[in-house]
Amino acid sequence: MPIEMEASIRQAIVDHNLLRVVSRWREHVVEPYLLYRGEAGFALLAYEIERPSHPSAPPGWVEMRLSCIQVVRPLPEHFEPNRPGYEPGHRRYWGRIICQC
Repeated sequence: MPIEMEASIRQAIVDHNLLRVVSRWREHVVEPYLLYRGEAGFALLAYEIERPSHPSAPPGWVEMRLSCIQVVRPLPEHFEPNRPGYEPGHRRYWGRIICQC
């Protein structure tokens, strides 16, 4: 994972800034909640609020492997980290969390 990408994600989590993320398959606008080391490498748990490449897609939780992310751009808009379903204490994250809201 490029250090600049990790630093941008960490800062967005700490500051509660939205992120624009471009993956191999599509573009996302997300509220980043948790950066962790998953079974397949580093991953981001985020709440997707917009998918410009597929505008009819409903919002919801997404997990993105950082190896699939090409571009991360912090946005000036802030979010309140209070989405239902956010469970950083879930056992799948035990000992794996790098940064969280």
